Amino acid sequence: MSGQTRVLTVGSHVFDFSPSPDSTGCCDPVSYSWKVEPDDGSGNPQLFHGSLRFHPATVTLQGAPPDGRLSCLPRGVNLLGNGSTTVAMNSPNESLYCSLIPLGTHTIVVLSAGQEFVVRWTP
Repeated sequence: MSGQTRVLTVGSHVFDFSPSPDSTGCCDPVSYSWKVEPDDGSGNPQLFHGSLRFHPATVTLQGAPPDGRLSCLPRGVNLLGNGSTTVAMNSPNESLYCSLIPLGTHTIVVLSAGQEFVVRWTP
C-alpha cells in the first residue's frame, strides 16, 4: 500500500505488512494497530506510516592475504583478511562503494537485506 490513500472508518484498525514471496528472507512480517480519529474539521487526512523490519546483510571477504582489507565507508565495513561482518539495513537493497587495500582497486557491493555478498580478492 505504499503511498496509497484509503478511506477508513473511525475506530481501531490492524495493518499487516508482509514481504513479497520473492523477497528471499529480507524481513519478517509485522503488524501495526492504529486508531482512526474523527475528522477534526480541517479536512486534512490522517497519515499512518508502517514498515518492515529488515534483516541485516552480510559482507564476506574471501581469498585475501592477512594484510588485505575491504573498506566500505561510510557504513563502517572494515574487514582485515578473510572474514564476514553484518550491516544493519533500513531498506531492501543498498549499494556501497568499497576499496580493496593495498590493491588500490574499488568495487561496488550491492547488499540485500537477509543475504550475503561475497567479495573475492583477485590481485
